Parts: sequence; structure tokens; C-alpha cells
Amino acid sequence: AKNVTLSFQRDITGDTPPLPAAPTVQRWNLMLQADQDPLHPGLEDLLPAFLTVDFDLATGKIANNIASGTTGGFVSGTKNDFLINPSLLLSKDPYNVSPPATPATTPGPLGTFAATDQINIHFDGTTPLSQFSGVNSLAATDQDGSATGSLQTFTISQDGVITGVFSNGRTQSIAQMAIATFSNPSGLEKLEGSMYRPSANSGLASVGQAGLAGRGSLAGGTLEMSNVDLAQEFTNLIVAQRGFQANTRVITASDEVLQDLVQMKR
Repeated sequence: AKNVTLSFQRDITGDTPPLPAAPTVQRWNLMLQADQDPLHPGLEDLLPAFLTVDFDLATGKIANNIASGTTGGFVSGTKNDFLINPSLLLSKDPYNVSPPATPATTPGPLGTFAATDQINIHFDGTTPLSQFSGVNSLAATDQDGSATGSLQTFTISQDGVITGVFSNGRTQSIAQMAIATFSNPSGLEKLEGSMYRPSANSGLASVGQAGLAGRGSLAGGTLEMSNVDLAQEFTNLIVAQRGFQANTRVITASDEVLQDLVQMKR
């Protein structure tokens, strides 16, 4: 994840008309910056120049097209919104060690983005951006992306869809379980460990989505009845019981030795 910061800076020299006349339009410079890597804290300029934003003093609204005549990743722009293509954003020295005299023209170190991965900055809406005095309400109201996340847990629906829940709050379908049916289930060949395999009597497996064509549905978060090999489990139980009996005999023998030792002292 990388934070992108938009900030406005007053530009008196860009007012229209210029001083000393009373301006009807006041100009602000819009800067676009992003965080650098953790080893080099600070903000990094992503554009070769400021964007100019002029406010009409009569209405308080934006008076010019923000992206008009600009380059460096801005696809299009109007008075109230503009699009940014992150793959085209320009960068100065990535680590700000020795800023060059003129900005570089190579893509900034923000990673790889598709042409459709655009950032839409929209200044209009229920509370449009205005230069009139008031409570500062410039904030992001929605987003369609998220930071990198890892799989935390998952759920399985009745039709076998496995939905993953990630640490960034996103949920996404990641796989789907299939169910196989046979024309003659009794003809399946028994294997060890409660396993079966198709045979000539069972016919070929018909694999498909759960709940369709006579296939059963899945029940997530439930515990099925035991389908283990009972003979093997009874054998394991007997072995465990004999081991417990042997341990109790050792304790009994140690107790008798201690009793004899106490009686010898008496």
C-alpha cells in the first residue's frame, strides 16, 4: 500500500487579474505526492509540475479545467474531477538523495499498473469543493481498491464455493469443490482408510457442481459422523489401554518400594 497525498498551496502571482487590481479568480497549486519506502521516509513528488486550480471568487467554485495542458499521467480533467493513470506518474530522485535540477521523465517507483487502473479525483458531489470559508470537508468518500492482505479464514457454501476472508477486510471466492456421482455406488472398490475407487461395476465418475443433477449439497461448519475403519480404531484403543495399564503398574511398583523403605526405617 502507498498513500497518495493531494495538497493545495496558494499562488498569489497566478490570480486573475494580477495584483494590484482586485482579482476575480484566485489560484492555488495542487501537488500530488506519495510515501517513499520505509528506509527513506518522506513524501515524493509524482508530477513534474504543479496543477493549477482557479477558484471563482463570486461562486467559490473551481473555474478552470484542472488537467488542461498538463502531462505526466493525467488522462483527462474537468472543473470538478480528473483521472490519473499511476503507471504514467513521473518521479524525481526515488530516494530524494540528490534532487536533479529538472524532474526525471521515467515512471515513478509505484509498481506496475494496468491502463485501466486509474485514480478518479472528484471534487464535486453533495459537498463540492469551495473556496468559501467553512469547515474543511475535503476527504475520500469511497474507494474500490485495498491494501495487500493475507488469507485469515474461509467458508464453504452449499454449492461448494470456498470464500476466503482476508486481513484487509476483503472477501473473495477462491475455489469451488466438485462432487462425483456414480451410476452404481455399491460397485465402488473398497480401499483402506475408508477410501474407494471406481471400478467396472460402479461406472465412470460424473463430476459436477454440488446440488445439481442429483448431487448432494455441502454443509460447511458441521461435523460429520465417523466413517473411519472400526477394526483399526479398536486396535488402537486396545494398544492405548494396555499402555495405560502398564503405566499404572509402574506407579504401583514404585509405591510398594517406598512403603518397604519406610517400614525398614521403623
